Amino acid sequence: MTEADRAGVLARLADILGLPLDLVVRADGRITINVFSRELLRDERKVLGLYDTTITATDPFPDREPFGGPDPTLSGIGPAYTMAINRLLRSEIGVETDREYALLNYDTFTSWKDDAEQHFFVPPAGATDDFRYGMSLNPHMKAFVTHGRYDLVTPYFSSDRLRNLMRLDPQMAERLTVRHFGGGHMFYAWEASRREFTQAIASFVAGATSA
Repeated sequence: MTEADRAGVLARLADILGLPLDLVVRADGRITINVFSRELLRDERKVLGLYDTTITATDPFPDREPFGGPDPTLSGIGPAYTMAINRLLRSEIGVETDREYALLNYDTFTSWKDDAEQHFFVPPAGATDDFRYGMSLNPHMKAFVTHGRYDLVTPYFSSDRLRNLMRLDPQMAERLTVRHFGGGHMFYAWEASRREFTQAIASFVAGATSA
């Protein structure tokens, strides 16, 4: 494209993102979620939560690049959720064990591997290949896809895009429900979204299991 067209696109992108134009230009428009979460409220010395951008925290290291602080959503909820699940398991349900409950098990993350044996040049399976195959073979299969609108880690628009790229025929498309709610990665932590989602999923299950 011409320089004028390129400048116009980058200016429009900067306006949509709420970021300084010079930052967007330097990055050629490729703004990562880490850059966005750090830069959007830099003038207020705030960083956004990656898992819920409505949650912010004071940037503890404004003089350092890249951002070296904890994510305000992931790090903030860890102790609270760990305490809650331990109380539920041990006090309410009555589980008796000396095993430690890990909210996020990084040993498992680092040990994960793909055992499939295939040639190096075989391309990886598409994210929706098995799903499309299942929808095609089973005319009774229905699916419900949902996200929180303010989650940068698993953004709702990626699922919207994949849905549009699946080229489902009208009959198959009717069996796929896609709805998004206010909130972040765990949007059901918002009371209003939890109520809306409860109603939506109850209606979906009732419809999917009816004769």
